[in-house]
Amino acid sequence: METYKRKKDKLSSKIQDETVMVDIDQGQYFSLNGVGTDIWDLLEEEQSIDSIIKELLNKYDIDEETCREETVNFLNEMLKLKLIDVSNE
Repeated sequence: METYKRKKDKLSSKIQDETVMVDIDQGQYFSLNGVGTDIWDLLEEEQSIDSIIKELLNKYDIDEETCREETVNFLNEMLKLKLIDVSNE
């Protein structure tokens, strides 16, 4: 099962309902909205896609298929930006 976790060397801070991150190595700044912030917070600990989706379904009024699709897209984008790691256990 794949699990995801944010990289420890990424600086992040909450500003109201948003999370801002700075990747010093890439010289880039990133901003996450409410749902992105929730996922980012969950990724402080190693998480499977299913555990992330379960948490989001408990918090938001969204169907499971849409939630899964958008979560997978978000995680893939975070991987592409090198902000999180994936582990195959």
